[in-house]
Amino acid sequence: MRLYTCRGAPHAARVQLYVAEKAASGIDIPLEPLEVDLRAGEHRMPAHLARNRAGTVPVLEIQPGVYLTESLAIVEYLEECFPHPPMWGVTPLSRARQRELDRIAELRVLRPIAQWVNATNSPLGQDPDPGAAKGYEKAAASGISQIDAALQDGQDYLGGDSCGIADCTLAAGLDFGLKRGFALPDGASALNDWIRRFWSRRSSSEHLRWTPTP
Repeated sequence: MRLYTCRGAPHAARVQLYVAEKAASGIDIPLEPLEVDLRAGEHRMPAHLARNRAGTVPVLEIQPGVYLTESLAIVEYLEECFPHPPMWGVTPLSRARQRELDRIAELRVLRPIAQWVNATNSPLGQDPDPGAAKGYEKAAASGISQIDAALQDGQDYLGGDSCGIADCTLAAGLDFGLKRGFALPDGASALNDWIRRFWSRRSSSEHLRWTPTP
């Protein structure tokens, strides 16, 4: 299988972090990573558009001509192929909770942070939009508050005692924003503790670009 990706792109990082966590647990998923240079516009070239008409990354090529083009679908496919140890949870409730937190991490943290980045300091050269940026910042703060509340019960990760898929999604979104100047809202103490734990994981370090201050 081939994974078309781009270092620093948040949804691509989501998949790469998942694969790295699987590797840390002893499961090496056979993927050939191939970089797509977004700054150079390679995602708009015919070769990539043939893989994904939307021109986005990541894209998983399962076999010639068979592609998955959404990060969640890619993670779920790989989890079906390599289910042990599970990163979606082990009971019906834990799986539902993990998916719930993953959706919050993607839709209410990663997405508005990515929109904030593109409205303030776009890596792809989009014009700044300060008014829109304020709205995205407020939306991200709301999602971060939800995540912080979920971590208040003392668990180490969103997956409980072990790292789950929601942790990878959250880390990908935060890393993308924090690297480009996004500031966490005050009072997110549980989230800050989680950041220190996740960023210290050797399995994830090569895919994270922002470095927390000691």
